Amino acid sequence: MIDYAKKTWNMAIEYLLSNQKITQTSYENWLKEVTPLSMDSQTIIIATRDEFVLQWLSDKYTNIIENAIEEVIGEKLNVQFVLENTEPQIEEPSFVTNQNHIQNDFSEVDNINTAYSQTPQQQFTSQVAPNYELSNLNEFYTFDNFIVGDGNQFSYNISLSVAQNPGKKYNPLFLYGGSGLGKTHLMQAIGHYILQQNPNTKITYVTCETFLNDFINNIIREKNNNEFRRKYRDVDVLLVDDIQFLAGKEKIQEEFFHTFNHLYSLNKQIVITSDAPPTELSKLTERLISRFSWGIITDMQPLDIETRIAILNKKVEMLNSDEYFPSDVIEYVASQFELNVRELEGGLNRVLAYASIYGARDINLDLAVEALKGFSKKSSEKMSILRIQKIVAKYFQISVEDLQSKTRKQPLTTYRQIAIYLCKELTDNSLQKIGQNFGKRDHTTIMHAVDKIEELRKKDKEIDALIHELKNQL
Repeated sequence: MIDYAKKTWNMAIEYLLSNQKITQTSYENWLKEVTPLSMDSQTIIIATRDEFVLQWLSDKYTNIIENAIEEVIGEKLNVQFVLENTEPQIEEPSFVTNQNHIQNDFSEVDNINTAYSQTPQQQFTSQVAPNYELSNLNEFYTFDNFIVGDGNQFSYNISLSVAQNPGKKYNPLFLYGGSGLGKTHLMQAIGHYILQQNPNTKITYVTCETFLNDFINNIIREKNNNEFRRKYRDVDVLLVDDIQFLAGKEKIQEEFFHTFNHLYSLNKQIVITSDAPPTELSKLTERLISRFSWGIITDMQPLDIETRIAILNKKVEMLNSDEYFPSDVIEYVASQFELNVRELEGGLNRVLAYASIYGARDINLDLAVEALKGFSKKSSEKMSILRIQKIVAKYFQISVEDLQSKTRKQPLTTYRQIAIYLCKELTDNSLQKIGQNFGKRDHTTIMHAVDKIEELRKKDKEIDALIHELKNQL
């Protein structure tokens, strides 16, 4: 039978580490040596050999781990720490044979962000570079753990080339694409590779949100320019995630502009990610957009079926299970999620959690179909441009052809702008692709439509309520 306690524990630890809920040091000191013993529908029993550790875990980690387990399996379990050989007896879950008793309101399994990773036990056997903790890198995001396919082959090759020649080739590197396609993974893999080659390299990984908060706290509130600039300018490699959030923030753009210039002039490597190419970041200054284009820009495409299957096989391997996962189960899960890795892994986690909660003794295609019923089929279809066009057209009692036409008469123009705005908000499609589906309009027209509706929502409560209603329908 599948060791569900061990599986659940490993997934929870992976979630905590990958989302930086606990540090590597905390894991090594308190959680690495514990043993998951058993699990039923209400409780998971975790054993430790030391009474002091037992008390510490019970006081400090119970709530954290309970929350992590709920995130990864979608069910609330009580975590009970015990000394080894003193665990309470709990009943093993029985196999549910009557499928009518299986409820369909199973909570959505939150996605683990550690794409294509190893188990924590495997990862922590490697040597940690001296500057690792200062870099803020996630240990799971390495080139070795990245699954390469047609949609990301070019980005992978470019990223590896940057890692091998930091500051000398392709500077800056600008990676863009939809959420969950591996941009952060590749960006941090560059940092890991450089640290492996030269452990003394100063690397800083930061999200745009953290950059913004540091700017506000250090420069605006405390007037401490030196500390902020030392943090971001006294580095050899700067990795900035989700740069699109600088849009519309002129003072912070000014600071980032000077930071960029300082590092670039010293041949320091800069890597940036975004959900869109520089030309589509309409609320960034022209000089920033120009600098982002100095090096190389590469996009991350949606994963093909072969790559999705490879990712799932890697994920199953990471679970260290003796149970056989039939190829038809892997292929079925891969076929249901096309948008990104997070959804794909969430689908696999849901199947595993479903088997655990309902006591299945093996995982087969029937179980996978039941677990994913009403949950997938298919994410890409649920939120496609055409689906949005159909819902908007029906709401305003017009045709999809009207939305796609060249007509500029009101109120049709506003209806079209609302549909375009929803496509930008709710899909991962580029402005060019959205424009192609609205009468082959160019990306500047699409940007104008999005900006127009954003302004209307701020000024007109009825428009804002209308957008909310359409989102609910979608």
